[in-house]
Amino acid sequence: MINLFDSSERQQFLSDTRGLLRGGKAVLGTGLLKGGTPGEHFASARNLVRYGASMTGLLEAGTARFPERIALVDDEGELTYRQLRTQARLTAHVLASRGITEKSRVGILARNGRGFMVPLSAKGYLGYTVFLLNVGASKQQLHDIAVEHKLDVIFADSEFDEKLPTDVEGLTLVHAWAGPDHRTDIDFPTIQDLWAAPGDQDDSLPKKVNQGGVVLMSSGTSGTPKAVNHSEPMLPLGVIGPPLEAFPVTAGCTLQMTASMFHVLGWGVSVIALMAGCRIVTQRVFDPEKVLQQVDEYKCDGIISSAVFLKDQLAVDVANPGKYDHSSVKFIMNAGNAMSEDLVLGLEEQYGYILGSGYG
Repeated sequence: MINLFDSSERQQFLSDTRGLLRGGKAVLGTGLLKGGTPGEHFASARNLVRYGASMTGLLEAGTARFPERIALVDDEGELTYRQLRTQARLTAHVLASRGITEKSRVGILARNGRGFMVPLSAKGYLGYTVFLLNVGASKQQLHDIAVEHKLDVIFADSEFDEKLPTDVEGLTLVHAWAGPDHRTDIDFPTIQDLWAAPGDQDDSLPKKVNQGGVVLMSSGTSGTPKAVNHSEPMLPLGVIGPPLEAFPVTAGCTLQMTASMFHVLGWGVSVIALMAGCRIVTQRVFDPEKVLQQVDEYKCDGIISSAVFLKDQLAVDVANPGKYDHSSVKFIMNAGNAMSEDLVLGLEEQYGYILGSGYG
């Protein structure tokens, strides 16, 4: 018998297989596959085959099963799965008409909300590589990133107007979110302006897409931010299995998202949320009292946050006993910052033994 694998390859194959089985069991444990018609399940599977485990594929799969379920609650209001998909598809069609393909590179400089999720959800339709830009980057750093990585488009919140790289040749700038005093001298002052101005090229979406990666940028404390590329696997069960095992995410649950979506925690949980048909409740700028209001109003099952935010949230909650109902919260996921013993004990006293750490 011919040995097709050497020892290391065999070990890797067994490890990958165990990861897929373990991840598959975790996904089944969410209850995601319960209910629904065979046709809905088939449509979901077809979209995952076409777009892979990109946010696009997961959004399409979710829309096929529960189109009128709320996918996102942000400062602008609510978006159902169908509405979020409509905006993502429209963005992709217009980008295609302007020459954006799987070989293109698109940056997102946005805080939590639809200004971040719409262009990221549009990615999978065309396959472009997306760069999740750190909102703390300086004007010079953003300029250097745009030049070094040859970005074709940047979707940005107007909050960052003063540091947008307006002098980079061939770079198109679009406001993903536009505040009341946004600049009007960039290519597309609002995303609605982009939607209303298709280019002269074919705007059809390709049937077969080779997915580019999702590139997360370092903070750049020692120079130009470094790029860390994350591929989007066709079958992500081995990747999402561990967090699903660690935190009781269930199908259709509601997550309060304070963690920044442009960081690995916020991005990763957003992907898992769409896969499980969850509702993400978030805000662009952190306000501890608003977090507690959202948890109370939307009966959030989980809070995705970081120690620096949880500290302020706890202080407001303790100072206002009984004002906000957080009895619905089953888990708190912390990551990104070191957490002091006092904060751990305070959170456990206020919310129970439901705190877990992803990293940091």
